[in-house]
Amino acid sequence: MAKIVKVPDWIVRVGILPSDISIAIAPYIFLNSSLYQDYITGQPNWFTQSMIEHETAHIERQQQFGVILWLWRYITSNSFCFQEEIIALKREMDVYRQNKNNLVPTRKRDCFQSFGYTMAVYRTLTPNACWMVFGIKNNDKIPPLNTAVFYMPFWYTTNTMSGMEMSTPMSPEKFMFQVSIATPNDWQECKRVRELAITGDDASMFNATPESVAFEQAKTEEEWKTDLSSNERFYVLSRSGGEAIGMGRATEIKSLGEGTWGIFNGYVRPEFRGNHVAQEMFVTRLREIQNRGGKFVVTYIHEDNEKQMNLIKKFGFEKYGENPAEADQFVRFGLDLSRPIDFSSIE
Repeated sequence: MAKIVKVPDWIVRVGILPSDISIAIAPYIFLNSSLYQDYITGQPNWFTQSMIEHETAHIERQQQFGVILWLWRYITSNSFCFQEEIIALKREMDVYRQNKNNLVPTRKRDCFQSFGYTMAVYRTLTPNACWMVFGIKNNDKIPPLNTAVFYMPFWYTTNTMSGMEMSTPMSPEKFMFQVSIATPNDWQECKRVRELAITGDDASMFNATPESVAFEQAKTEEEWKTDLSSNERFYVLSRSGGEAIGMGRATEIKSLGEGTWGIFNGYVRPEFRGNHVAQEMFVTRLREIQNRGGKFVVTYIHEDNEKQMNLIKKFGFEKYGENPAEADQFVRFGLDLSRPIDFSSIE
């Protein structure tokens, strides 16, 4: 859980941060003076609650990526910065909507008119995106920054207020999605994605048989919720625009030794592939296994799935042991978690 503190006065005095800025560096949320004074009353208003939710979203993402890597990418990558702020702003807006607060349009407008947001957007625009936002054709000269500052808030606020999902990407090259640990409340989404995986064109990759498909389809709400609350397994769920687009599972395998986990059943819907969703789901599971004290990870990859094999080798996985007889079309890989994993090598 995040620890909420006040932005130190000296940081504001020396000009490192403006007096109205709040930031998150896991596990701390640093609130500006006015928000913090409202927070310590014990009954913070909706705006304070929404800003805490905004910064909490950043902390959750920092924990997924690793704090240092997240901060580095946030500072050096405009597209990453903008994506992370969209994710956090969507969480912030949810607080306003839950309280039926009419400040939502105002907050969106103020947010997207800020220099930092607009600068990040402007520097990631492709020529096609420039045409879409500014009405400028590919061969035309891209407008100077002050033109972007003027038009971007108008375009984005108009679209978001008319119902466009906050996580909609600015262009096909900037696909936005989130990966999180699934909870019992996510059981229907997990069931739906799992059934797509074992009945679609990729069924062979999951060693699906008529019997295993029938078993999965008969799985009840109670059984799914039990699975999703187990200490011996967990699921990750990827979403884009509030829609479930992929899922993966990790299970402790005590028969292979204390602290050994398996990563299984990673699946991304075909129309969303090529956007690093599978990679991010794999990273999230590895980190969660580390958080749970895991010492060793195994995974099984279908012999025809060369792309997945290349991905896991980037993490340091190597061929490990012999496969069970029922998995003769799969190759088993293992990774010793006592050695540091260079996550930056696969970013």
